[in-house]
Amino acid sequence: MKEYFSHDYNARDDEKMPKLLSEVGYEGYGIYWAVVEMLYKNDGYMQLDCKSIAFALHCDSICLTKVINDFDLFINDNGRFYSESVLKRLGIREEISKKRSNAAKIKWNASAEQKQNKSNAIKEKENKENDIKINEIKSNTPNNDNNEDNVNNEKQLLRDQVFSFSKYSDEMLNKFFEYWTRIEANGKMKFQNQDQFMIGMRLATWKKHIDKTPKKTTLWN
Repeated sequence: MKEYFSHDYNARDDEKMPKLLSEVGYEGYGIYWAVVEMLYKNDGYMQLDCKSIAFALHCDSICLTKVINDFDLFINDNGRFYSESVLKRLGIREEISKKRSNAAKIKWNASAEQKQNKSNAIKEKENKENDIKINEIKSNTPNNDNNEDNVNNEKQLLRDQVFSFSKYSDEMLNKFFEYWTRIEANGKMKFQNQDQFMIGMRLATWKKHIDKTPKKTTLWN
């Protein structure tokens, strides 16, 4: 990935530049900007080793030494040197980078939240649809009519709804179905004695119990 730094178009008008141009010409001017580029690559600081820098830039070491030491363009600091303007611009660039990074994170989080909300809405819709169908099964059957045909019909309808949740294993769905279709003392199946029977939520709870319950223990009392 390419990186850029700010280069003022009127840099030649800096009061330090006329002296540089008069003594080392545009060769020195080019060396100055090459050194600035190197400082940006090195986080604003470099070792004051003029011969090594001149070798890296393929330029005259005497000219480079003058550029670094003689025109107050750089500041020497215990064996290394830096430019105040470079450090300032690096700080600005870092701030911009952080802002862009934060903006990207906000956008990503918003996108993830939208996907999660959509997924939750779909699950809620599925649960409501299945619960409506189960309530229809219960409401369409007279309370005093519990003959074998009606029981079998209701069991089949419930089974179809339970096994529509294909994300769960057949073994789990079968145990869930058998548990809720047990005939209780009043002659009704267990699920019929519930005020509300939300299949999606009950299956999710059942799965949590399975995951938490050690093997060879009773899942439901």
